[in-house]
Amino acid sequence: MNPWMLVAMLPMLAWAGLNALTAPIGLPPAPEPAPVITFEVLAHGAYSGVTLEQTQVVRDQSTWQSLWQETYRILVPIPPVPSVDFAQHMVLAAFWGEKTSGGYNMTIEKIIDEPENRRVTLIRNKPGKNCLRTMAMSQPFYWALAPASALPVTWNVEDRLLDCTE
Repeated sequence: MNPWMLVAMLPMLAWAGLNALTAPIGLPPAPEPAPVITFEVLAHGAYSGVTLEQTQVVRDQSTWQSLWQETYRILVPIPPVPSVDFAQHMVLAAFWGEKTSGGYNMTIEKIIDEPENRRVTLIRNKPGKNCLRTMAMSQPFYWALAPASALPVTWNVEDRLLDCTE
C-alpha cells in the first residue's frame, strides 16, 4: 500500500476509533416518556361552596353527587348534576380555598401516567400587585374529566404570580 494513502486515511481511522470508544456499550435504551393523558375541562370558576383548600379524585356516582352539591350550594337552585360514566372516566377536582379577593384561577396543565401513579400538574395563578381584582371573596376551583384509572393520583401544585404590568 502506498504510504501516502495511509497518511490520507489517518484522520478517518482516528474518527472511527474515537466513535468506537465513546459509543455506549451494553447500556439499556432510554426509557419511553410517560404517556400524557388527554382530559376535558368539566368546570372551573371563582366562586363555590368549598372554602377549604383540597384536591379530590372522584371515582363513583355517590361522591360525585356530594361534591357537586357542596360546590354549587351557593346557587339557588343548584344546577343538575352532569352525568359521568365512572366505568370509563374519573373526575379530578381541585379547590384553592377561600381567598380575600378575586383574580385567582387554576388550571390543570397536564396529566401523566407513570408506572406507579397518575401525576396531575395543577397551576395556581395568584394576581400580582398590578392586577385588577374584585373585592369579593372567592373560592377558585377546577374540575377535569379524565379516563378512568386505578392508579393512585399525585398532585404537583405550581403557584405562579401573575404579572399584569403590560
